[in-house]
Amino acid sequence: MQATKFILDPGWRVLLSDLGINSKEVLKRAGLPGDLLVHKEPALDARDYFRLWNAVVETVNDPTLPLKLGQSISVEAFHPAFFAGLCSPNFNIAMERISKFKRLVGPLVYNISRNVDLTTIEVDCLNIENPLPESLIAFELVFIVHFGRLGTRREIKPIAVISSKDLPNPDAFSDYFSISATKGESNRVTFS
Repeated sequence: MQATKFILDPGWRVLLSDLGINSKEVLKRAGLPGDLLVHKEPALDARDYFRLWNAVVETVNDPTLPLKLGQSISVEAFHPAFFAGLCSPNFNIAMERISKFKRLVGPLVYNISRNVDLTTIEVDCLNIENPLPESLIAFELVFIVHFGRLGTRREIKPIAVISSKDLPNPDAFSDYFSISATKGESNRVTFS
């Protein structure tokens, strides 16, 4: 069974504050109630979740925002899913733990495939009617790589980054990944 409403993580308030964004203004731009983030358990459906994400991106108006956000995750920012991932014995188990959490907090899913030589994490949308925004795809791809680096304390480099949309400011993303992202039918990162 898949959730149809997603409880907004308290981190959204922190994120907006860190970006210097007035939460009421971004909520208004998204067509959402101005007091949404002060509700006990604010919840959104997939369409509203993407409207909120897009409103943040439009407000900041910086093509490297997904890159900056993806790299901003730190050990100091306690989050149960991140903590569980960071306490994992290896990267594969960490990503499996994160993938279980992703579908609870947003209309996203991480599909993980492994063999002896490769691990691939594919980012997909749970709601076909509302495809993933380009900037959210970029953020998720950066987050996967950043989380791997954070957890291993090494500059791990993916051997492939595939995106179904063109990444904004491709040179900045290529520098971060240490490989150019290629366009494909899915959104995924592969590690050796």
